Amino acid sequence: MIIFKKLKMQNFLSYGNDETEIDLNVNKAVLVTGVNHDASVNGELDSNGCGKSTILNAISYVLYNKTISISEKLNNLINNINQKDMLVELELSVNRKTYRISRFRKNKVMGGDGVLIEEKKSKTWKDITTTKPDPQIANDILKIPYTIFNRIIGYAAGEEPFLKQGLAKQREVIDELFDYVELSRRAEKLKDILKGYKKDLEYAEQSNKEIKEESKRHATQLENVQTRLINWNESNDDEIDKLKNLVECKSEIDFSSEEKRLDEIEKLRSSIKDCDIELDKIKQEIQYLESETEKYNNFDNRKEEKIEKLKNKLESVESQNIDIDQERQSLENYDSVSKKIESIGKETRDKEKSVNRLKKECTELENQIEHLDDNKCPYCLQQYADAKKKIDEIRDEYNTRNASRSSESDELTKLAGVLDELLVEQEKIKGGLIFDSISELDKFILTIDKIKSDIDSTQDMDNPHSDNSDVVKKKKDEYDGISEKIKEYSKLLEDMRSSCQFNSTTELQREVLTLETNREKLKDLQESKNPYIEMMDELTKYQPKKNKDKEIEQLRSDIKHCDFLIKLLTKKDSYLRKALMDKYLPLLNKRLHHYLTMMALPHKVLFNSDLSTEISQFSQEIPYGNLSAGQKARINIALSLAFRDVLQAKHNFINLFVLDECLDVGLSNVGVKKTVKAIKEVAKANKLSMFVISHRDEARDSFPDKLEIELRNGFSTITS
Repeated sequence: MIIFKKLKMQNFLSYGNDETEIDLNVNKAVLVTGVNHDASVNGELDSNGCGKSTILNAISYVLYNKTISISEKLNNLINNINQKDMLVELELSVNRKTYRISRFRKNKVMGGDGVLIEEKKSKTWKDITTTKPDPQIANDILKIPYTIFNRIIGYAAGEEPFLKQGLAKQREVIDELFDYVELSRRAEKLKDILKGYKKDLEYAEQSNKEIKEESKRHATQLENVQTRLINWNESNDDEIDKLKNLVECKSEIDFSSEEKRLDEIEKLRSSIKDCDIELDKIKQEIQYLESETEKYNNFDNRKEEKIEKLKNKLESVESQNIDIDQERQSLENYDSVSKKIESIGKETRDKEKSVNRLKKECTELENQIEHLDDNKCPYCLQQYADAKKKIDEIRDEYNTRNASRSSESDELTKLAGVLDELLVEQEKIKGGLIFDSISELDKFILTIDKIKSDIDSTQDMDNPHSDNSDVVKKKKDEYDGISEKIKEYSKLLEDMRSSCQFNSTTELQREVLTLETNREKLKDLQESKNPYIEMMDELTKYQPKKNKDKEIEQLRSDIKHCDFLIKLLTKKDSYLRKALMDKYLPLLNKRLHHYLTMMALPHKVLFNSDLSTEISQFSQEIPYGNLSAGQKARINIALSLAFRDVLQAKHNFINLFVLDECLDVGLSNVGVKKTVKAIKEVAKANKLSMFVISHRDEARDSFPDKLEIELRNGFSTITS
């Protein structure tokens, strides 16, 4: 049960700073009229814009934070004169719980902009506002969405008619009305639960997989450790037997006697080594002495051969019959002529440059004279006033330069003749030369002197070597004696080595150390404990976690059950939806027919099982668009009343119904009377607080109870 008790407004739209309170629990039909003293038409006061519809907008705003007939921004709902301290307060009871809802904007006392939800407990108001107040009001307190409110509790003629709306919007209203939306909400909750189950199942399956893998891993580890334990025992026993045999075998050796033999062997080896060193030394001495003796015997022959070679070389050089002095004089003449040629060549090049420069200057002077003959400046080619005088000056300069050029040209010709003579002389000298330069000639002279000097020094050379034949014979005898001694030592060494078990003292010491090591190792092995026994004990004590097969089976069952319930709630052909359809659709059609009959409308409006609508008269279907405005108005009011009855079937009694200008659109005088009569009967029969906002004069006399509103100087007030 929902009982709207009272509405308070302050600085809301045309209502000013003075608090306006309206009793909403009057249990009768009340006509809401108005007079706008700030506007007149042909001397008569207007009734528009005085604040009648503000009542419905205030109720809509306080409940849903939006208005029905105004689409302005929320701040524009504040009174445009005071522009602050807006407050709308609604008191109502829902299922015997009393609430007070307050919305405010630019209200310093209330804290600026916001909403306050209070519940009356023990005669005191307790703040129950949550962080999401709008859903709290619509879903938790009223349990009526805005799409239902603006057609069933408050209905404005300016709203788009239900039957004119598209099928999607119609279904939105019907789904809410028939509790289909509640089924969807529950389905969504079940989907959330299903997600949780699936998540739990995923976790359980993963956990179960890990548990089983852990169990399998534990069994494998247990088996591996058991195998390693057995293998370790077998390996340890084998190693002990092996070491025992080695120790017993090596313990029979007399290491002291062996060490003495090895010392004697080492002394023999040292003696043999010393003898070998002495042999190498004697051998080198013999080789040196023999080499010196051979050089002594061959010295005279090598000396004669060298002298012969030097004489042959000197003879070869002297056979060229070169006149050294004449060759030197020719080379000096050649160098002198070459220097003259170079000097005259440089002078010739300088003269050529000078002649070319003078020739160019003469050409330029000739061009200047040519331009001046035409009385033009030779540089800018403009008219030149004193051209004759300038020509004389340039001709003097030209003659001077030309004379210099002629003189230079003559000198150049003379130089060319001298240069040709010198070149001929140079070529003639070059043809008689043997050497290319004086330095080559000097080198040739030095070569001859060097050969003569080498011949003289070789002839005077004495034999530097000596005859060592006797010494060599003694050394060879000494060599043979030491060789015999080595043979004796070697035979003795071979005999001693055959009776010794080791090749060296190092090998013997290593064998002694190995024996001691094996004895210690044998002792350690005999005393060692299998390391896998402790691991085996730990693995045997460890008990893996129990698997989650039963939990998984239960979760799968829960998921299957959830899927079934979701399909039951969402499928169009489910028996739950069919049950709701069977419950509410006949009631809707019955109440709709009842209200159409009350308003004397001969048409039939029927909702089919697919929620489509049919309008007919005398068994002939009529499109909604073909109806007159008055017929549409009565059908819209009848639909709103029928929807209301279905809503009350869910929520029990709802005491408030506001019709905003529904009598003012399209209804004839008769239509108004029939509709008013029906409205009053409904209000009386249901003890309904019905507020009818209208401008129609026909309605004024039909309602004994009225709520009159006046607008003066921009502010609305309730006068009665």
